Amino acid sequence: MNKKEQQFIDMINKDKETFYRLAFSYMKNEANSLEVISEAVYKGLKNLYNLRQISYMKSWFYRIL
Repeated sequence: MNKKEQQFIDMINKDKETFYRLAFSYMKNEANSLEVISEAVYKGLKNLYNLRQISYMKSWFYRIL
C-alpha cells in the first residue's frame, strides 16, 4: 500500500460520519446512503492516481460522493 492509499483510508475512517450525513441528506434512506458511500470509496480508490495534491483529497472525495 502506498502513501496516497493509506492517507485515503485514514481520511475515510476519520470523516465517515460526515460523509454519511452528506449522503443521507440527499438519499433520505440509510441503505441507499451506505451504498452511495461504498460506490464513492470504490471510485475514489480506483481513481486515486488522478489526485495531484494530497492536500485536496477531502474536497476531491466530496465531489465524488
